[in-house]
Amino acid sequence: MKDIEHPEISRVNRTGLNNWKDDNLFGYDAGDNEVFVGDEIYWFDEEEFYLKETLNEAGQLMATRHGGQLKIAGISI
Repeated sequence: MKDIEHPEISRVNRTGLNNWKDDNLFGYDAGDNEVFVGDEIYWFDEEEFYLKETLNEAGQLMATRHGGQLKIAGISI
């Protein structure tokens, strides 16, 4: 008897690609990094925010000094 496999699994195994959407994607920050709901970000306005984990300590300090507010993506915004 042949094993039954979900068609999406078969397609991923065959092509290496998937078309599943990640519902937890909040968006992309100013550095084009993926930001997911729950990630810490420095929020400046509707157009500009930065993922905290991509900034070193000096970058985080600069973000704070220039008006960036530390927020949780998708939760406190």
